[in-house]
Amino acid sequence: MNFLNFYISIFNKEIKNKKTFINIFLSFFFLLHSFSFFLNRLNLKLNRNDSIIDYQLKKINNSKFINIDTIFVGDSSLGNAVDKNYFNKISNLKSENLSLTASYGIAGSLGIIKKAIKNNPNIKNIIIMQTLDIWGRPYSKNAILELFSFKDMNLYLNKGEIISYFINLKEIYWHIKYIFNIGNIKNFKISKNLDYISQNENKYSNNKLSFKQDSKLNNIKISEGKLKEINMLEIYCRKNKINCIFLNGPIHLSYSKNSIIFIDKIKESLSQNFTHVNYFEKIFEYPGLKIGDSLVHIDPKYKNETTYDIYKHIKKHLIY
Repeated sequence: MNFLNFYISIFNKEIKNKKTFINIFLSFFFLLHSFSFFLNRLNLKLNRNDSIIDYQLKKINNSKFINIDTIFVGDSSLGNAVDKNYFNKISNLKSENLSLTASYGIAGSLGIIKKAIKNNPNIKNIIIMQTLDIWGRPYSKNAILELFSFKDMNLYLNKGEIISYFINLKEIYWHIKYIFNIGNIKNFKISKNLDYISQNENKYSNNKLSFKQDSKLNNIKISEGKLKEINMLEIYCRKNKINCIFLNGPIHLSYSKNSIIFIDKIKESLSQNFTHVNYFEKIFEYPGLKIGDSLVHIDPKYKNETTYDIYKHIKKHLIY
């Protein structure tokens, strides 16, 4: 059944003129895509990624942000590992933790960096931390579309990719899903005390999660997309002469020990691709009793400890 017959069967109307039908179809097509564009620009917080971006951008847009001299950018391994208040206390710096999630990759970190520097060009230290399991993921196009300026979008993406983001019929489905809370997508929250997304109650530290001995990263191959993102970060830090420090995120000790082959590849690749960015090869490994709801999330009870470990490792390379 073609679209014309479908229209007739639904509305029980004969269309005498095909031109009329074409006009109806084109109008419907235009309205549908216009509505999807409207929903895109409405910028509702449909999931945890939307919410954490909004949370971190509010920090950058706050008038007090001009006093910050150090920022942390990265994914959830960082969001769960560094307490900015404790870091400020032991370092005598004024820092802000602007972590997103692994979905945004290094491109997302760069997008946050650009927005932060735009609002505060006096930032002296940028500390980037990414979890070890991001390296096999594809190029983070969404990070560029959501966090980069339109001018920069055109540098890294083609016009088709940009248009399909702003006019995407899936927006309608996503908003319906959000309104009716399908899949309990609203059941998460950002903790002001933790300054990040709240963790689940099931953790490795309370034995409600158990480590599987076959868990390892050795089968992951470093994607071309992630190498491209590394290059983007390297060029930006070098061009702007910023003190950029890159760290591997904390990880469950057993997970790390099972992934030595992969970790060695990562160390070699990052050491070769970063020249201006100061890359530290250290793996911040912790036993299960200090791990939270993911193999790369520190239990909040030990956040000060990991903050101190990170500070101790990089303190000689911080600018005051």
